Formats: sequence, C-alpha cells, structure tokens
Amino acid sequence: MWDAFLPTSGPKHPICCFVIVVHDNPKTVQALFPENLQEPYDPQKTTKKQIMATKKRLPKLAPGDKAPDFKVTDQDGNLRSLKDFKGKKLVLFFYPKDNTSGCTKEACNLRDNYAKLKKKGYEVVGVSTDSEKSHQSFIAKHDLPFTLLADVDKELVAAYDVYGDKVLYGKKYKGVFRTTFVINEKGVIDEVITDVDTEAHAEQILQ
Repeated sequence: MWDAFLPTSGPKHPICCFVIVVHDNPKTVQALFPENLQEPYDPQKTTKKQIMATKKRLPKLAPGDKAPDFKVTDQDGNLRSLKDFKGKKLVLFFYPKDNTSGCTKEACNLRDNYAKLKKKGYEVVGVSTDSEKSHQSFIAKHDLPFTLLADVDKELVAAYDVYGDKVLYGKKYKGVFRTTFVINEKGVIDEVITDVDTEAHAEQILQ
C-alpha cells in the first residue's frame, strides 16, 4: 500500500518529495481502503493494480457478456424477468438500501431525468434486497416512476456479482455494491458503472 511523506524543504532550494512505501500486510491495505476490497492483497503482484482493486469492487460481468436472466418480484408482488424487457434497452441499477442518503439521491436523480432516459429508449429498474413493502414506501415517499425489484433471497445480486463483504467503521458486514448495468435490446451488457455518482447518475448513463 502507498504511504505519503509530505514535502520537505531547505532554506534556499525547496524540495518536494513523495515517497511510496509498499506494505505487505493485507490488514493494512483493508484498513486504508476498507469498503470494496475485491481480492486479497499480494505483495508479489503489481502493487498499483492491487491497490486500485481495493478502492472499487468490480463485478465479474463485463461489457459484451450476456446479462443473466432473473425472476424476481417487484414492489407490487408481480414476478418480473429479463425477458420482459426483450427488445428494449434496460438500466438495471443495484443499490444498497431503500431510504438511505446515497440511495435516495441516486433514485431521485433517475426520477428527475426519467423522461430523458425514456426518450432515449431506456427502461429503468432498481434492485435491492429490501422487501416489497419497503419498496412501496420508498416509491411513495419519493414519487419514483420506475420498477423496484425485491431481491430478498439475494439470487439476483449474486447472479450479477454485486453482493459481498463490506466494511463500515471497522465492522464487517455483507451488502450490495452500488453498480449499474446498461443492457441492450439483445440482452447483452453494454456498460457496467461501478463508480456511481449518486447525484448525477442519469448523466453518467446518457453521456
């Protein structure tokens, strides 16, 4: 892992130095970048690649892959599948939890830009492991115009590889990694967005 040593200077000729020190302790790596540790730190591998992997968890699915099918109930208890969106472009966004700060900002940004997304031919579907009742409350509270899938059995988040170990304030827990898949009319993944800007997510999709 990298440690920074701040600038030093002499009386006449200032010298700015930045020293990189590699830690070979995986606990040190996880302590510095705890949220999305993707793979165990290995000091024998390229350190920069390992360090960047701790900052952002990348799912196994990539652009060009066929999107996994699913059968999950929506907020109203209706069984929905990927086949329902055949011939349409689909924004499938996974988020950690209803009515939390970041998830609310993301959902409301998609709501505010929903007409633009529809005009470009996108259907929008959100997924979390919350219940149908929780989704109903989230939709009503924020007037969300799109479907939310209640993946309470965690089958969909597992299929898309967006569920795993996370760390918050030093405590480990399992949760959903905020990730969006843009799926084309043929059911193939065109884009995977892991660096989600919750306040400008629609702009990320439309750019």
